[in-house]
This record gives sequence, C-alpha cells and structure tokens, in this order.
Amino acid sequence: MNEAGLEVLLDPVGDAQAPEGCTVIETEVEFLRHALRPHRLFIRGKELCRWAEQFYRGRGIPVRRIASPSRVLREICPRLSEQQAKELVGRLCQPGIDYIQWQKPADILALLYPNGRWYEPPSEEHSAWWLLWLEEVQISEAEQVVLREQASLWEQDAPEALKPMYEACEPHQAQEVLEAWLGLTSERSTGIQLPLFPCGLPNRWRERISETAKRWYVQGQPKLSEYLKRQDVIRPAKEIVADEGAKYYLNHPSALNKEVLFLLKPYLSHKRWKELEKLLPPQPPGEFDSSQPAEKVLKWVADKYLPYRKWVSEYGNDEQYKQTEQLAHQFIDWLLHFYPRALQDLSLRTSLVFWKVRSSLADDKVTLLVVLDGLGWLDALSLDEHIQQKSRRLKNFTFEPVLSALPTITRFAKPAIFKGACPSLALDAEKKLSDLGEVLPEGNIPIWRLSQAQPGQCFIWRINEPDKTYHERYDSKTIAQDVESELCNLAEKIEKASDSVPSDVPVQVIVTSDHGRLFCSSEKRHCPPSGMQVRERAAWGNPSVHFGEHGYFHDDQTGLLYLHAERFGLAAHVAVPMDVHMFVTEGGKGNHGCFAHGGLYPEEVLVPWLVYVRDVQKPKVEIEVSGSGQAGKDGALRLLIHNLDERNVFIKALRLYMEDQLWKSLPVEKKVDALSEARIEGPLLPSWPAKTQWGQVRAEAVVQVQGVQFELLVQLSVETREMYQKENLLEELE
Repeated sequence: MNEAGLEVLLDPVGDAQAPEGCTVIETEVEFLRHALRPHRLFIRGKELCRWAEQFYRGRGIPVRRIASPSRVLREICPRLSEQQAKELVGRLCQPGIDYIQWQKPADILALLYPNGRWYEPPSEEHSAWWLLWLEEVQISEAEQVVLREQASLWEQDAPEALKPMYEACEPHQAQEVLEAWLGLTSERSTGIQLPLFPCGLPNRWRERISETAKRWYVQGQPKLSEYLKRQDVIRPAKEIVADEGAKYYLNHPSALNKEVLFLLKPYLSHKRWKELEKLLPPQPPGEFDSSQPAEKVLKWVADKYLPYRKWVSEYGNDEQYKQTEQLAHQFIDWLLHFYPRALQDLSLRTSLVFWKVRSSLADDKVTLLVVLDGLGWLDALSLDEHIQQKSRRLKNFTFEPVLSALPTITRFAKPAIFKGACPSLALDAEKKLSDLGEVLPEGNIPIWRLSQAQPGQCFIWRINEPDKTYHERYDSKTIAQDVESELCNLAEKIEKASDSVPSDVPVQVIVTSDHGRLFCSSEKRHCPPSGMQVRERAAWGNPSVHFGEHGYFHDDQTGLLYLHAERFGLAAHVAVPMDVHMFVTEGGKGNHGCFAHGGLYPEEVLVPWLVYVRDVQKPKVEIEVSGSGQAGKDGALRLLIHNLDERNVFIKALRLYMEDQLWKSLPVEKKVDALSEARIEGPLLPSWPAKTQWGQVRAEAVVQVQGVQFELLVQLSVETREMYQKENLLEELE
C-alpha cells in the first residue's frame, strides 16, 4: 500500500487470477468509482490498464503490472498459439496457483495431470509408463503442444535405445511404438534393439495381444514361431500367445506338430500342456536292432523310444505300454553285453559318460563341467533350447546321448564323472583317484573363481537340480511347469558362469548328468536282498548268488537282476529290479513314488552330453564354385576358397539344395590356413543338371572352425552343355 492506502495491480492481458481481497475493475465506470479510494485495485483489460497507468503516474501513485499466465505459458512452450494458451489458463489458474513459478513444461503438466510422472528422468520403466499413459488419455490440441515440448526434453536426455519411445507424442504414435515393443509388429525403422518391456501389461494390452495371436493362428503366419523365439519379448506376452495357440490347436489338432508343441511348452500352464500333449502321440519307435553300432542304438533310444515311452506312460493303453516294456527289456539285454565290453574296448568307451569326460578336457581352453543331478534326455532338450535363447555367446557344438555309470544313483554315478573312471576305480579307497578338475561349491554361481580361470583348467560345477524339484514336488499338479521353470533358471546360471571367465580365454561348457529317471510311477514291492543296502531301484553289497560266465544273474523268483562288480566296473555287487518298481526301505515314506531311478531302463541309463563353445564366430570365408558339364553325365566342380579369417578353417562338404531339399552332399575335407587362398579340383558331381535345373540349385559349404561347424552360402558359376544346341530343331527339315 502507498501513503494513500492504495495498491494498484494491472492485468493488461486480462487472464491473471485476482489476488484475494482485491476489487476487480473491468470498466471505466468502476474505475472512476474506486480510483482514489484506499483499497487494493485489480484493473483488467488492455485499454483500461493503459489509461489507469497514465492516471496514477500523473498523481505519483505507483502501479504494478501482473505477469500474464498465458504469456508465461508461451514463453515455456513457444509453439502454443495465443488462443491455446488462454484455453490452458482457464483450466490452470485456480485460487492458490502461483503461475509465476512455472519454468518448464513439466510444471504445467503436473497441474493438468497430477498423477503423472513428469519430473522423472528417462528410463525403461518411465518410457513404458509414458507410452501407456499417452495411448489411453484424451488430450486437446493445446495439451498436445505442451506434451510434445516435454517429450522432446526427455528424448534429448534418453539413451539411444529409448529415444524412439519419446518420439511418440500422440496416442496413435504411442500405440505403434508399444506394438513394436511388445513384438506385435516389426521393429521400428531406426534399427535400434529395444529393451525388454519393463512393466506389467494392462488388460487392454493383454486383450490386444490375444486378438493379434488369434489372427496369426487363423492366418497360419510363420511369424508365430519367430515371436516365441524372440529374446526381446517379455514372457507374459508369450504366455498369452501360447495360450491362444493351445485353444487353436485344441480345435484344429491336425495342424499341431512336435516343433510347435515344443515351442509352446515353456509358456503354457500344466493343464494346457497336458491337453495338447495328449493330441500328439509320437510315432512308435519300431523294432530294437541290437546289431547296430552303440551310437545308433543310443540315438534310437533318444529320438524314438524315449518320446514314445513318455507319452505312453501318461496317455497310452495297455497294449502300447506292453510294447514299450518289451523294448526296454531288449535294451537291457543289449546293455548287459555292451557295457562290460565298453569298459575294456577303447573304441567303445566314448559311449560311457565318465570316459567321455576324461577324453574331452582341453589344454587350450577352460572347461566348465556342469554336472546336473537327474537331468534326463527330454529335459536336456528343453535346457538346450533355453541356453541357446538366452546366450548370444554359447554355441552348441555337441548334443548326443551317452550311458551313465551303473548303478544309476548319485552316490556311485556322480564320483565316476568327477574322476573320469568307472565307479570301482572312482570309489577305490586304497588307490584314490584325483578329480579331473577343481570341484566348485554346489549350487551358487562360481563367478569369482571362474574370473581367475586359465587355459587348461577344468572346473566341476555340481548342481542338485532338476532332481531336487522332481523329488520335492513329485505330487504337485504343476510339476512340469516347476521343472521347466528350473531349467530356465539353470540356463541363466550356466550363461552367467560362462560369462565369468575372462573374455580373452577360450571356454568350453560341458553339460551332463549322473542319471535319468523313470517316466511312470513305481511301487515299493521288492524286498532288499540279504546283505545289501538299497536306495530306490538299486541295491548293493555282497549277495549270495552265482553270477555265471556273463557276470550277471537273473532271479526269476524275485524278478531281480544281479550284476557282478568286477565285470561291470562297480564299487560293489549290484541288484536291480527288472520291472519298474522299487525296493522296500525301512522307515521309507509311502508305498509308491514317481521319478524313481537306480535301474537299467533306457530312461534311467541314458544321459545327455552337451558341449558348448563360447565366442566362436562364423568364419569370414568366401567360396566360389564353378564348373562345366554335359547334362545328365558326370561333371567335376572346382572350388575357389578365400579364407579372410585369422583362423584356420576346414571345408568339410559341399551341399547342393534343389528347391530347398537337400539334393547332393559332396565330401571335401580340405584345410585352409588363416588369411590364405585355396583351390580344390573336384568333387565329382554325378548327373550334371540341365540349365533350367541349375536355376533352382542353392549351394552351401560346411565349414568347421575351432571344432564348430557352420553352413556358408556359396557363389555358383556353372555351365551346362546340352546335347542339342539349336533352339529351332526344325530348321534342318526346310
């Protein structure tokens, strides 16, 4: 107040909020009535303020101009029109709002939408909130200007991968980015790899993913399998897509195949998975051929028998079950003759897991031997899929079935792996064998120890999964999901362990197991033989039986098979049931159980052997194939190889595909030194294709580097001499 007790406030723009206790003057009449009264006057309007300012200046009375909120807004957001600014002022200028403090777009948005995260810096979670909020809200043109200004500020500060999120400033743009982020459309043209979506999915987006998935299934788009394999899509979204797939295939069972079923499995509920699995019985395995080499017998068990046995144990009829039982006993007969020979014959030892470990250690790389407890072959398939999805550095080099040590229980089979010898040697108390490598603490990821690793060292990492999950939760309705979840966790642990070794040190990761397990349930029926200890399906000790010349004895009365310790490389004589049941144990829980092991059934004895090599990149090799031949006759091909890689490579074979079907596989076997060129005359191609056929041929070379094979595209430059060269064969008749 001045000496006259008068305070004059001028609002020439006419959009400011009058302070409390002021008399608002908007006309000349009101001004003349209150002009010189001792009071707080708030004069509004451009002309009235100009006239009042002159009036009071002439009388020496000071006046104060009030800042216009619309002008403050336009200073913060210059793209706002005057009309848009006034529109916002009408919403913002409420009693108690101090617009003089407004300095940035976030100040305005915080008043318009108080629950927004306007002051947070850019982050994955914040950008997800921004898009979800923007996609759903209804905004005016004036608000759009302010939002665009704020998004521009976020974009400037955001990491490169998040900039596309803040480029979206309108609801339809937000929807497009969210669709790309959730994998429903192809990635944006920026080519930037988007991070995993960090927030939970609102119901509207769950419904949108569901509707998109339905469209994929109905249209039969191959995009579906790509979606489930993508590493940049969150699991909840994949679960929605997989569940829609289950619904589709339940209505169209003929469209279901094992590849699709395998893709869906990790993301389905136990109930859904069982509904689909029942629809797709594997092909019967056929006859057991004991005359085949061991590797073919084991591959038959892995590829044919086990999938069928697993399905029959849950869904099959009595006849199918009897068939698998007969095949199991035929396998046991084969095993009784093969196993003792493999212990003595160097050429057969690679079928035994403990000898496989000993022969696979390398002086030029670190070996991480991961020994999982009770990892059966079918679970190993799932584990391998998880590892290859999660790790960009590990490449699968070997995946083959081998035989566990006998008997197939941990106390005998695991030391055999650690020491690379049969149990009789591994557990010899007098001639103690050393472990093949440093045995790491069980369970925890050995990051610190592996970070000190040097080439030639072997680290043995024992993990009590998935056996622990099977035995602790065998009566759970979600056991399949529990095990699948654990396999996914194991893949992450193996990846982290591998990554812990210094990047300049070569690494091989070997994953194997001490035993498998039965697929069907077992009852405790067999009495322990006198003088023997028992666990599940194995007994060991000194029984009073005559083994005979083959080193085993089958007791028809008890249904037990006795194995001689020396003949089978055992730490003690062993007895196992010839059916699927267990031994009765004193004080043991219950009369039946699931997932038992210790016997000789294929699913108990067969274990996986997986070898991964870290950081083996595809070699830089250019191959040109040329040649000339007469259609229908033999012709020689020539290979020109440019090895631009700093590693030696081996050209193993040349494969020719006709309309995407393998037509010819021609062996080559040629070493090409690093940074060098090589020429190969041959190989011979029988029945040289016609000119029109060559147009359908695609060529690939099988190239091996550091023990890992790659298929590389080959450039073809070939000519065909036709028997008849003239295009118009009727010319000679004229």
